[in-house]
This record gives sequence, C-alpha cells and structure tokens, in this order.
Amino acid sequence: MLLSNGPASNNYFEDAYLARYLGYTLVEGGDLTVRNNQVLLKTLGGLLPVDVILRRQNSKDCDPLELDPASELGVSGLTEAVREGNVSVANALGSGLIESPALMAFLPALCSQLLGEELLMPSIASWWCGQPKELEYVLDHLDSLIIQPAIRNRGHDGAVRDELARMSKKKLKETIRANPYQYVASEMVCRSSMPVWNEPCQPAYLALRGFAVADSDSSYEVMRGALTRTSSALDPLELSIRKGEGSKDTWILSDTPVEHVSLLEQQGRSIPLRRSGAELPSRAADNLFWLGRLLERAEAYARVLRSAVGRMSGESRSASDLEIPVLLRCLADQGQIEPDYAIEQLHSQLPSLETELPRVVFDKSQPSSMRSVVDELFRLGSSVRDRISLDTWRTIRRIDKRFRPARYRSTNLSDLLTSTDELITELAAFTGIMMESMTRTQAFRFLELGRRLERSMQIVSLVKNCFIPLPAVPGPVFETVLEVADSIMTYRSRYRSNLQLPPVLDLLLTDETNPRSLVFQFAQLSAQVDQLPRKQTQPGYTLEQRIAMELLYSVQLMDIEKAADAHGLGNHQPLEQNIAFWEDKLPQLSEAISHRYLIHATHSHQLSEISPQ
Repeated sequence: MLLSNGPASNNYFEDAYLARYLGYTLVEGGDLTVRNNQVLLKTLGGLLPVDVILRRQNSKDCDPLELDPASELGVSGLTEAVREGNVSVANALGSGLIESPALMAFLPALCSQLLGEELLMPSIASWWCGQPKELEYVLDHLDSLIIQPAIRNRGHDGAVRDELARMSKKKLKETIRANPYQYVASEMVCRSSMPVWNEPCQPAYLALRGFAVADSDSSYEVMRGALTRTSSALDPLELSIRKGEGSKDTWILSDTPVEHVSLLEQQGRSIPLRRSGAELPSRAADNLFWLGRLLERAEAYARVLRSAVGRMSGESRSASDLEIPVLLRCLADQGQIEPDYAIEQLHSQLPSLETELPRVVFDKSQPSSMRSVVDELFRLGSSVRDRISLDTWRTIRRIDKRFRPARYRSTNLSDLLTSTDELITELAAFTGIMMESMTRTQAFRFLELGRRLERSMQIVSLVKNCFIPLPAVPGPVFETVLEVADSIMTYRSRYRSNLQLPPVLDLLLTDETNPRSLVFQFAQLSAQVDQLPRKQTQPGYTLEQRIAMELLYSVQLMDIEKAADAHGLGNHQPLEQNIAFWEDKLPQLSEAISHRYLIHATHSHQLSEISPQ
C-alpha cells in the first residue's frame, strides 16, 4: 500500500503516479484500520490484511492515537502495529529526523570521522546555535544568515520559518538567546536565474534537488538528473516553496542511447493471472460513485442551460415565449437560478436574466451553479487519478480549464452558449473514454451506478417540470424536452415532426432501446446492483436489489399510452403517482447502496491526552 495524504496534498500527483507505476494500491488513512495490532484495508469485500506500507505522510500525522492527536490523516494504532512487527513501513516512522538542519553543521566532521575523507561536495555553511562560539557568530551576522528550527518537523515547521523571517533583528536575537539549541543558521544562497514561460517569458530563480539510490552493497549512487524548482522570489528554498514554486524534471542529455532502468519486476518471470475486483477500497468506491453522479449532473445541467440560452439569445428558431418558462422552471429546480425567475408574476421584478445568467453560471459561491458542479467533478476526478486512464484525466482537466468566463470582458449569452456547447462535447468525450477504457470491475460498477442513478433523477425532474401541468400549446415544449433529453433525432426518425404526448413519453420513459430512457437506466441499475459483493450464504435479495427491481417493474408494467391519453385529457394522477414513486425510491436506492458499501465514518479524534505528563 502507498499511504498518501490524499487529493488535498500538493504531492498527490506524485503519489498517484508512483502507485500506478509500481502497481500499488493508493490509500489514505481512512482506508485503513487496526484490529488486534494488525493493519487492515477496508474494501467492498471486507477487511484485507496489509503487510507493507510505503509511507508518504509525515511521521506525526501517521497515528493520532500515539503521535499527534490533532491529525485527521493517519491510522489509529499504526505505531503499535509497527512495534509488534505486524506491518513494515518503508520510510520508517521518525526517519525524517535525518533531514534536521542542525545536522548540516556537523556534516564535514561526521564525514571525516566516519568515512575518513572530506565531503566530495561542500554543503551550505551552517551553524548550530547550541554551541557558544557558533551562537556569537550567528548573532553578529544575522543580516547575512537564514535562521530556522534546528530539528525538522516536516509539514509543521514552515510557519515557524515564516515567523522568524518576519522578526525584527532585536526580537530575533532575543528569541535565539532564550533557546539557542532550538535554532540553526545557514548562509544565504543566491540562486541562479533562468527564463520561464508564464505568459509571457519571465525570469525565475532556480534550485536543483538531486537524488541518491541505495545499491545492494549498502552504498549509494547519485542519479543523473534532478528535480528543478523555480520561484519568482529570491527567498531561501524553504520559504519560497511555501509561497508556491514551479517544478520540472531535469534531464541530462546524452550523445548515445541510455540504458533503460525500471523499478518493476524483470521480464521473463511468470506471473499469475488475476481479475481485480472486491479489493477496491470503500473510499475509492465512494469517490467513483459520486464521480458518476456529478458527470451526469453536469451534462443534465448543461443541456437545460444550452436550450434556455439558445432561446433567450434568439439563436434558436422556436416559439421561445412558450418554451422559456418551462426551461426556467427546470433551471430553478436544478438550483441554477433563483426560483423567483420561474414565477411569472415575480420575474419582472428581478434583474434581467439575460445579464444575470452568465454571472450566476460561473458563480463558485453557489453550490448548484454550473461552475460549482464542474469544480466538484474535477475534485472527484483528482481523487481517483490512480484508477482512470491518462486520456480520461486529460479530458477532466480540459473541462476544468475551458469552462470559465471570458478573461478580458464580461461574458454574454453568446459566449455562454459557446462554452456550454463545448462543455457538453467534452463531457460526452469523458463518458465515452471511460466506457471504453475501464474494465468491468467493481470500480466501473460504482461509477455506472452513480451515472444511472443521477440520470434517472434528472429524467424524472425533466418530465415533472415540463409536463405537469401540461402546457396549453404543448408542441414546442415536446420538441424542447426531446432536445434536452438528446432523443430528438430518434423521435424524428420514427414519427417525423408529428409531436404527440404518447410517443414522447414512451421515448423518455418506457422505450428499452433508448439509452436515454428511464427504463433503460433502471435496467442498468438492477444489473449493476446484482453484481455487487454480497454474502453468498445470505438468502433472498438485499434491500438495494429489491428497490432496483421495484423501480424497473414500475416502468415495465406502465401502460404508457393510457397514462399519456389520460394526462392529455387533464387527468394527471397516473403520471403524478409514478413520478412521486420514483422520486421516493431513487434516494432510497442511493442511501441503501451507500449504507452497505460506502464511507460514512468521520475522522477519529482523540478525546483526551493519554501521554504521560
């Protein structure tokens, strides 16, 4: 397992890449638990033992029970499991001590004493203030030195460095004299500069971080190349990193082909065939489930928005005065606009929707805005980077980058229509790549469950807002609904332009050949639920299976022509009863799946300090 801080960490890209490259399972603290001093992975199929953890978290964050009670990232009991020898941790707990700046002052002497030679490359001149002579030198040369904590506390000492850098010279002297052993001083290094392309080309200061690899004979070999860090500020590396730096791999060019080096197992060794599945961590299943939901929600919002904007801007040749009120009702129900805009009596008292709509679409402060939905889609995609293809991730990034307001002027309806068109195309590409590239394991099933659940809810919402009550002149509204549901070409190929309620409702609700119909979603839900892990000895059907079957049978047994004819004559009860049933059962299905398989527990917190005083 590779233990990561999660998507919120600046290093998550490296963690996901490394896990994918090595074939390790990427986990966070919430994915693991400790029972009887044994570390276990929470999966859909139950708890699986963990033997080795590649640690990427800071040591203090790894165990809130014994190390840092405030940490929400670690695994309670991990330290005791390591102590008992039940799990091995690469990057052992506490190994970060070797990075303490205080040791820099003693490197020359240590090298001479232990290896009998001088340092091959001199390190940055450093002075530990715990020695009287060095302390006086530091106090006399504060203007040319950098002061920092003597002992490294990774992830927690950056604020101390910032505070020391802001102190006046007098205050800094008093602070050092009060606890001299806690501080170390280093010479100020003037970093080289280089050009960096940042629209336009700008100068930046450069630092190289080299790497050494342990050999089998207990020696180390310095790797060619490095990690280049660049900063626009001439601050010490420790401070400029906190202000935001760019980073790139540094390659050493060669005149001859370079030998391929791999950390993977050597070719030629036989490996057992396998199919991954139930070992999917519950957190990953949760993120995939909601990724599917947000993907469909984004598409549904975008399709309604595009139809509304097209008619408001006059770019759609239609009876807009009949269709716009219905579309505004849909937008209000989705939360994209204020509900008052959908009430004809209040509409005229509000600011012009033509000017307000482009603003509210990109308003991140509104959780139901189109931009907020795209942000959440991007966040969820980031959290499962180790489980999606590179092309899928590129598509997610492209969606996030392109769906933004105009940079140098206010966004108008025409701009919004173009952005929405592009968004729908990118979302379709996203869906297509995932459908073609994901193996049909549990990861795919939870993604598909999320998609089908959300699409079902959006279909029900569309039918309810557009057909109840039925418009006095329904023809234009029928065409709009078919357009939003991406079913207008199918309708025209069957019925041409003869728009009637029964075939429209049939295509939207009961046509099993239409992948956009409600019955198609329910059939997929039932099929995917049947494939979820369950105890083989459990008799009968699970709760989620029963709900999925109820939903499917409710549509399959529906007499759509009779219901449509009654609805057209003013008897709305048959359709309203079905809609009420679906609106009740779909959240129940989502809750049943979540209750059985997904994550609900919050981070554990230590209620009192248990360390000795």
